[in-house]
Formats: sequence, structure tokens, C-alpha cells
Amino acid sequence: MKKIVLCLQACLICYSWAHSLYSPRDVVINEIAWRTPASAGYIWIELYNNTDRDINLEGWKIRGKDRNPGEIIIEGYPEDDSVNLNNSTITAGGYFLIERISSAGDNPSIGDMQGDFQHRSFWNWLRMGGERISIHDMEGTEIDYVDCSEGWFAGCNELSMSMERINPEGESCDPLNWGTYNPALQEPYAHDAEGNPIYGTPGRKNSLYDSRHGIYEEPEKILEVDGSPFFPYSGKSTEAGRIIFKNLSGRASRFSLKIYNINGSRVRHLLRRKELYADEWDYIIWDGRDDYGEILPVGIYIVFLEAVSLCNTERKSETSLAVLGRRF
Repeated sequence: MKKIVLCLQACLICYSWAHSLYSPRDVVINEIAWRTPASAGYIWIELYNNTDRDINLEGWKIRGKDRNPGEIIIEGYPEDDSVNLNNSTITAGGYFLIERISSAGDNPSIGDMQGDFQHRSFWNWLRMGGERISIHDMEGTEIDYVDCSEGWFAGCNELSMSMERINPEGESCDPLNWGTYNPALQEPYAHDAEGNPIYGTPGRKNSLYDSRHGIYEEPEKILEVDGSPFFPYSGKSTEAGRIIFKNLSGRASRFSLKIYNINGSRVRHLLRRKELYADEWDYIIWDGRDDYGEILPVGIYIVFLEAVSLCNTERKSETSLAVLGRRF
């Protein structure tokens, strides 16, 4: 009986996809901002169209898991003139900006540019600690989702910086495909309702777009530390360093990465059993915090990378140094 149920479930999923006009990640969640400098009540989400055709979003939904309200319908709800929906189509290779406005219908989250969809109760379901957010087409098929229910992959509460997707075509729930808005790569150009700079890229290409293969070159060594973390804001927040690694073993391997202090005590387990093919490379971000989320003191730390071959369990390891400093 269990096998029959599983088969029926699989058939229903296949049927759903076969009769859907859209495929996974045709439209993706591209950037999330759960606050601006003005307030945690100012919120916006940006969608991106990965296809070469315009997509009409009438009947599409964006949902937050286990929330009330549990969904926001992009077109047609609520039936109220105070909701300003000035574009229900996301153009090919284009952006669609959803933002929260006040209950009175004024004070949008982004003060000097108008979102494609504005919603008065939008702020009710974006938690500072993370959310699972998904988008569904008019048939109810889930087109994309980002599961940050255990905490946002990136972004910064203290500085009100958004969480940006690096590669729109990459995996949605891979933390390595997300990063924190970087003002050094794209200066703020928009402002919130109180005139503060928006630390994000609403309606434009993300500051970190394709940074894995653009800003950072493919490493020649198995392990490189690119920009050690440091504390530029009086210890209230950290700037992230990027640890880049490459599989030079000639065969598929699993990689684990840990950070130790100079006394030999492990302070952070950053990576567990990441699979890479031969000559494939990747990176992981370290924000200078330990496994409990606490900012570590200034000092020298040891980055330990271990690779285990999938074929014969051969182990290789490499170490490098990361320096936590303080900008004066």
C-alpha cells in the first residue's frame, strides 16, 4: 500500500509539471530585504525572469510558510484601490519589485522609486530571523523557493543590507549562491521612506551578480583565503572574508572546512561534505563568527580543509591562515 501511495504522489507531481506552463526557476527570488535603515517595517522582495520571454504574473502567488497571512497574490488581491499594481508582467531578463506600504496606503518601503507591486500587510510575515519564501504560478506549481527558515543565508540586520542572489540560474537554497549587498561594488542609489540610503539593488542587477566567476578568479591552489574578515563597525558587525577551494585530486571528492584558533580549538565548522568534481572549485564565506554566532576576537586563525575521495576514501588536507583585524 505504501508503494502505491508513493507512486500516486510521484504521478501527481509529474502531472503537475507536465501541465504547467513554467519550469523551475523560470522566475526566481533574486533579492530579499526584511528591513531598511528607517524600520523593520519597510520590506521588499525582488523577482527575476530567467527566460527570454515576458511572463504575465496574473494569479501568481508568493508565500511564507506557516504565516498569517500565508500568501500574497500578486494580481487581484486585495481588491482595493489603495494597492498600487502598476505592472503585472515581468519582462524577459527583467525584475519585478514587491514592496510593503503602510496601512494608510502611503510611505512605501522605497521612497524614491515605485515598486511593481505594493502591499499593505506585506510586513506581517517577514521575520528578522529568516523565512521560507516561495513563488507559485497560476496553477499552484511552485516555481522557486528559498528556505531560510533556520536563518537568512546572508544580509545584515545591523546595517539593513539586503540578501542578494549571486547567480539567478543557480540553486535557490544553496547558501553559497547568496551574499550580502556590497556597497563597494554598487553604490546605494535608492532611499527609504525617511530618506536613508537603501543598502541593496532593487530593480537592478545585484552587486554580487556572478561574483564567483567574475570578481574572484579560479584558484590555482587547493585552498586560498581571499580577504580575511575584519570588524569595520566597532564590533557590531563583521565584513566577510571568502575562502576559495579547488579539487585538484583528479577525482570527485567531498570537502569539509573548519576554523581553529591558535590554541588548536575548533571555533567554526563552515563546510560539511561538499562534493566537487575534478578541477571544480567553489568558495564559502566566513564572517568572523564562531559556531554560536559570536564575533571572534582579533587574532590569527587556522583554516583547515579536508578532502575525501569518493572512489577510494583517500584523504588530503590543506591549511591556511586567516587574520581577524580591526579597521581604524
